[in-house]
Amino acid sequence: MCVSPSFPTCAITKSFPQLTGLSLHGQFIPVGELHLEYKNNILQLPLSSFSLFTNTLAPISDQYRALLNQSIVEHYLSAPSSDCPLNEETLITRYLPFPANTMALVDNAKVAIVLESLLRLLVKEDFIAYTPELEAAVETGIKMRREKAKIPTSRNGKLTQDDIDAIKLQWHVAEESLRLLVRLLKIAAATATTTAAAAAAAPTTSTT
Repeated sequence: MCVSPSFPTCAITKSFPQLTGLSLHGQFIPVGELHLEYKNNILQLPLSSFSLFTNTLAPISDQYRALLNQSIVEHYLSAPSSDCPLNEETLITRYLPFPANTMALVDNAKVAIVLESLLRLLVKEDFIAYTPELEAAVETGIKMRREKAKIPTSRNGKLTQDDIDAIKLQWHVAEESLRLLVRLLKIAAATATTTAAAAAAAPTTSTT
């Protein structure tokens, strides 16, 4: 059951009702099919282009970015479709601790990049706070992806050493960004606790 603060429903037709209405008149491809085609094309992109469509700097709404990135990560993790929108529980229990469903270097790098984007979105909206479970999920996922990624191949065949080095660099940046976001949340939590304790301990001034 989804009780954490979260992005709105992942149903594409509910997210963009005005486009769905237009498609009903046959003027455009149905929005659900358009989203699927868009996602499938992004999945095939090399890592450098893939990251441009999934990072938080892409000029699209946070709601659609969450929808798109959630559908992408579920493809790579072979996760069953979730009735839950993107929230803290979904991220910690279903996404962060897992590697890609293949041993390909680039697929595991893509998973890390999308997870970093999803966590950043939740942090931006204040939908997630530091917990030991969050930190453990991040560290488990980093370890699992590192252990599983063994095959340096791409969709078009074997990668060059320069390609492999570039993928590893982007992958490392994404994994370290996950750790940094967790550290920032941990610092924020500690600061809030200290501030609350200081406020509670401060003498109250009565007025007569």
